[in-house]
Amino acid sequence: MSWKLKFAEQPLGQYLCTGLRDSGHTVKAQCGENEIGRVFEFAFDLEIALGTTPSSALFQVTKGAKPAWVSRYADQAFGSWFVESAASKGQRVVYDGKEFWLQVYCGNEKPKWQGAFRSAEDLDNVVFQLLASASA
Repeated sequence: MSWKLKFAEQPLGQYLCTGLRDSGHTVKAQCGENEIGRVFEFAFDLEIALGTTPSSALFQVTKGAKPAWVSRYADQAFGSWFVESAASKGQRVVYDGKEFWLQVYCGNEKPKWQGAFRSAEDLDNVVFQLLASASA
């Protein structure tokens, strides 16, 4: 499974955000610039509805949101993974599958968001907004 995400600017500062899964499933959001993360959240929700585990679902959506970033998923490390920018130091999303701990870094040494992540309900929607605000 993989995601391609597209953003088309429309009049009055609005965006048509589209997520296309390689299975043909599509999610869309019409939103303002500060709400672009909603399409990532919709993609995540669809992955969960299709039976993908929350950790894997977030990895796939994050990887699709940041196609130019380096990503690695490690089954042998309890499903731990990371997606990080090679061009911009410190921008990364890291999941420790053994500890069920998610961290989102936006270029600082300290995470901008961190918390326990075992189920979809554990994920704060601010994570999706941070994905949208991080440089591509």
